[in-house]
Amino acid sequence: MNDVPVFIEPFEAFEAATTTFLTPPFRSKFGLIRWEDQDKPSDRTYEFQVAGLIPRRETVLWFGESQSGKSFSAFDCGIHVASGMEYQGRRTRRGGVIYCFIEKGHGAKNRMQAFRQHFDLPLEGFPFAVLTKRIDIFSSEETVDLLAAECAEIAKGWDVPLDVIVIDTHDKATPGASEIDKKDVSTVLNRYERLRDRSSAGIWVIGHSNSFGSARGSLVLYNAIETVISISVLRDKALGEFRDANQRVIRQAKVMKQSEGEAGQTWKFVLPAIEVARNEYGESVTSCVVTPPADKEGDDLISSGFKASANDSIFLKALIKALGERGEAPSPLLALPPSIVRVVDYAHVKEAYKALNPDDGNDAVKWRERLKTGLRRARERLIDHRIIGVSSPHIWITGRPVRGIIKARDSGPADYDQRDQDSPGLAEAMENGGSDLL
Repeated sequence: MNDVPVFIEPFEAFEAATTTFLTPPFRSKFGLIRWEDQDKPSDRTYEFQVAGLIPRRETVLWFGESQSGKSFSAFDCGIHVASGMEYQGRRTRRGGVIYCFIEKGHGAKNRMQAFRQHFDLPLEGFPFAVLTKRIDIFSSEETVDLLAAECAEIAKGWDVPLDVIVIDTHDKATPGASEIDKKDVSTVLNRYERLRDRSSAGIWVIGHSNSFGSARGSLVLYNAIETVISISVLRDKALGEFRDANQRVIRQAKVMKQSEGEAGQTWKFVLPAIEVARNEYGESVTSCVVTPPADKEGDDLISSGFKASANDSIFLKALIKALGERGEAPSPLLALPPSIVRVVDYAHVKEAYKALNPDDGNDAVKWRERLKTGLRRARERLIDHRIIGVSSPHIWITGRPVRGIIKARDSGPADYDQRDQDSPGLAEAMENGGSDLL
């Protein structure tokens, strides 16, 4: 019988192998990105809510002196995010917005009504809400968690994620906190970061300026925030406030700090009043909206037509292109008013819309879903506002003005009333999720 050699591993080697086996793999606690991993997808990529201007899911400070228009300016930007409209000529990523009126919450409804009237926004299904009770995020971390939970609950019914929570104002949200003491300021910053992390939303903070025009308080706050925008009234020491052709005070927004973009960008605006109701005495109840300054007297953008979102604009451009290239005279069976001289098969609009939204090559399935969703949203919204008419398979422009796209006719917009029974084919397709539209 042959002897089989027995190999006995030294205890030290056995112990080392066992220790290595039982030791959990290394996991960075501080957000490690190795050099060789820089091209791999990140769990939290840096994105812009407003292209090149407002970062998504970061902390943004809007500050200015009292009555400068900082609150209206942030509210206006929030409305643009919620609707998907371009903001200051820049693309927006549509997302839900919750605006916390920690002071002056009694005027929230008036402001909402003014902006809805100004932009012709829908009453239902619009991802924008306000909270009107005071909160104290400095004294208790629990308040932050309660606020994040309530915001998440509000956003459950929206078709877009919650992207922005506005705190108006920083001072009122942090009673008892010193604006100079580093410990207090650090505590407040930690609260904002906790709210951002718990809600997965960007935190826009409305603050005040000091007598020198800078953000009030410690530089610790200013330095820790991603983007800082100052709002000021344009004035000359000798001439006083600058006014537009309609004698409205001109205000300016300026990007003072931009961590991942270009600082120094500016835009000017005025705050015209919009009547939203009459009180019991017959007096006008108003709130303000944000518009560019008027170049000449009477040059006002308030009543210049429907304001299309970025997606609406792409859809209308596709429709105009299809009408120009493949349009035809409407059949008498459509019984359209004389002002409607061309209609087009909806299939041609889809093709033109696709051409304006090319496949990025990453995921064909997701691209088709985006196209389908974009077509449905734009079509439904433009029908609701009577900008387009549909009788399957045909579609047309009614003639109602759209800012920057369709001018108002001298005789006024076409008098057209969309009826569901006129377009059974399209209605059936929409019930089926639009699967036969692409």
